[in-house]
Amino acid sequence: MIINLDFRDKWCGRNQGRGTQCLGMFYCDEIDDALHDVLGRRGLGLKVFKRVDELAPNLREHEHYQGMDESSPETFMRGYSSLLDATRIQNLFAWYGLAPRVYALVYFPKDGRWGQVVTFVHGKEGGFSSWKRVGEICVEHGIIARHGQNFNRANANTWATGSQITDFGLANFDGDKYINGLINRINNNRPASYQAIPELGIVGHRSASKRAVSLHLDEIDFNGKTVLDLGCNWGMFCHEALRRGAKRVVGVDGCLGRAKLAYEIANWLGFWNADFLDLELPRERRWISRESRIYEPFDIVLCLSTVGHIGGYGSWLGFICGEVLVLEGHNTEQPEKYQGALEQDFSRVEFRGFTEDWRVRPLFICWK
Repeated sequence: MIINLDFRDKWCGRNQGRGTQCLGMFYCDEIDDALHDVLGRRGLGLKVFKRVDELAPNLREHEHYQGMDESSPETFMRGYSSLLDATRIQNLFAWYGLAPRVYALVYFPKDGRWGQVVTFVHGKEGGFSSWKRVGEICVEHGIIARHGQNFNRANANTWATGSQITDFGLANFDGDKYINGLINRINNNRPASYQAIPELGIVGHRSASKRAVSLHLDEIDFNGKTVLDLGCNWGMFCHEALRRGAKRVVGVDGCLGRAKLAYEIANWLGFWNADFLDLELPRERRWISRESRIYEPFDIVLCLSTVGHIGGYGSWLGFICGEVLVLEGHNTEQPEKYQGALEQDFSRVEFRGFTEDWRVRPLFICWK
């Protein structure tokens, strides 16, 4: 996700350290407010990178930077890796609590700089001690530094704040090892073939892009909304909501370990402002707000082919929904099973027929 902001005149806010490739990590109330308006989160800062010409004289002439388009995150070099890959790697470590998470990239066209929107890190530089765990994660995910060595304290020029690494410019992926490993882990997680992931070549039973039509999602305004996807599987409808302009998206799935894989898929594809939770519903429904820190009803709730796995429709679904619920039932169920209960919680309930892309299921769209 790339957002358009220009805080060039506000970089004088609090600056948490500098790095070889960056001007620093900046925070002030105005930055925090603006990022909250766009991403629906608090405590965010801007990590602003140097231009290539500021790193060293004539560096653009080095073969490492040949063919680089400084306005593209896929080719703009963040040291050893592209900005896009450095962001993906940082977010992998963020899952383990070892790095501040990146939620978006920012390009400042006036002076040709890139920045990351990150969780602002407080504290003094240095003091990082989890290098053994870093090494284990590198081996697991095929992350390397220069000359094929492991990315660790001995051979990576990083600066850290307390328990988190904040500079991943010298880390990179080991060829196709990471993405092939991710695909294998997805295929080995059952049921793996339910949602299709076309970007990774995974053919599933149900295509999110085709289902978006049968679910009438074009009738719903996602722009600037918070979205909850219950039974999110690999998170394809979380991606769809973000494509449609959603501010925040949270996906919940009850399969143990599914959340991490959904997070990695979203991270690889650039849907960084989505959260994924492993929760058993309805028993652990209160953890949705605790983990996401969204304490108001979600504007839009998607409950697609999931209600049968969460004990049926309950009024708690109406309680956590602020505007629109899209509910898809299970195989061969009749609409009468849901109509009365939905009408108790929503002012307008519309039965939209049956979805038939994989078995036959009743579909409702409900408005508060």
